[in-house]
Amino acid sequence: VVGTTTGMLWAIHEKDRAETAERGMEHELTRATEVKRLITEMLGSINPIIAQGRDTPVLKGILDDTAQRLSGGEISDELIAAELHHVIGVGYRDLGSWAKAWEHIPVALEIRTRLLGEDDPATLQSAHEMISLHNQRRWFGKMEPLALRTLELRMSTLGPEHPDTLRSMETKAAIYGTTGRLAEAAAIIAETLEIRKRVLGPEHRDTLESMNHLGLVYLNEKRLTDAEPILLETLEIQRRVLGEHHPDVLATMGTLRRLYGAQGRDEEAIELQTQVVATAAIVLGEQHSFTLRTMRNLGVVYSKMGRYDDACVAYEKELLTRRATKGMLHVGTWRTMRDLGAVYERVGRHEDALVLYRELLANLPTTPDVGDDLPYALFSVAWVLTRDIDGLRDPDRAVEFAQRDVDVTRAKRGRADLRSLDTLALAQHLAGDTTGAIATQKGAIARLSPRASKAVRTAYEANLRTYEAALRDRGDQPDG
Repeated sequence: VVGTTTGMLWAIHEKDRAETAERGMEHELTRATEVKRLITEMLGSINPIIAQGRDTPVLKGILDDTAQRLSGGEISDELIAAELHHVIGVGYRDLGSWAKAWEHIPVALEIRTRLLGEDDPATLQSAHEMISLHNQRRWFGKMEPLALRTLELRMSTLGPEHPDTLRSMETKAAIYGTTGRLAEAAAIIAETLEIRKRVLGPEHRDTLESMNHLGLVYLNEKRLTDAEPILLETLEIQRRVLGEHHPDVLATMGTLRRLYGAQGRDEEAIELQTQVVATAAIVLGEQHSFTLRTMRNLGVVYSKMGRYDDACVAYEKELLTRRATKGMLHVGTWRTMRDLGAVYERVGRHEDALVLYRELLANLPTTPDVGDDLPYALFSVAWVLTRDIDGLRDPDRAVEFAQRDVDVTRAKRGRADLRSLDTLALAQHLAGDTTGAIATQKGAIARLSPRASKAVRTAYEANLRTYEAALRDRGDQPDG
């Protein structure tokens, strides 16, 4: 399939290039348009939403082959190259290959902005995809201004009811939701949903996406009785219109699973998450980032229910896949090792936890050349060094790595992660700086979102009380 398809396309390309030399610039435009159309259609077929899990390795081979030819300079027309970079980047993203997506989408955006202008619809498509890359890396400082500018330009050039404009509206709502502006997010999604129902119809895929997003915002607002009916309706329509194995169905099932967890319906949450894991493995493959996240979420649900032996099994399966496919230098592998180690501690398997933690420390790179993964690597080192396991705890080094994590994250994203502050406070306390620990912990609590779970808030406040009690035991009084 790969050889025949790509061979045919590139033969067309070479043949038409020769004809161009003879027939002039008019035919060059025709050739460029046709080649672009053929290759774009071919690469578009790799999207798992279309492929539905069929021969994903073959489809990835098409991507790799086309990317290699593109990097070899076989396309001289920059706009055709931009089109291919865009489609290849989106394809890699949909296959969960984010690093490779970063090699193409920024290139497409640069070329299109330079040659077409920032308000051209094609440029705005690449800008929209660039936003998703920033989101994946949690670069919210870069994501928000680009998203708002893209929405502004689409509104003025395409109109308020164009499908692309509505996608940008949804992105704006997602940013508001991420930053805790839930009421504003809900209002934007409700407006988008109304327009999509009227313009696209009540069963269009984009309309159903808005319904899922609205249910998610309701869930985050703790409006559980409002979230449940809209999510159930969305899932029923999606299954009927898109089919049981569609990725959008999996996304809605994941949101519904979270709702069941928030309602205390643990067995239903487990059943639903188990279905998501099994279906994602079929549709996207066991190596896809979404599938691995669903495995991890299954472990999280089991842990919250206190079913730690089941959580061990879920995390161990995920870790086995991550080791084989992502390697030891992937942030997802580190996260799973850390979570599995914590569950091992819960069930008294301290030797297993110790082996895992030592392996984790041996494989965590903590130099700037790690790039975006540096904060999590620093956090993981600090967290492991606070564990109360034989020969592992080292409070002074834990403070060093935790403080570096906080500083790097603030420099990259404008503010430190709450888990980083919580770990820094613990390290400070263990190292004897309980006054500093109290100040750090209070800062973390002050930043807790209204949608933070009760368990997280309770844990953070319990840690603060522990530090304050320790200070009083030494004869001091905590400030405030």
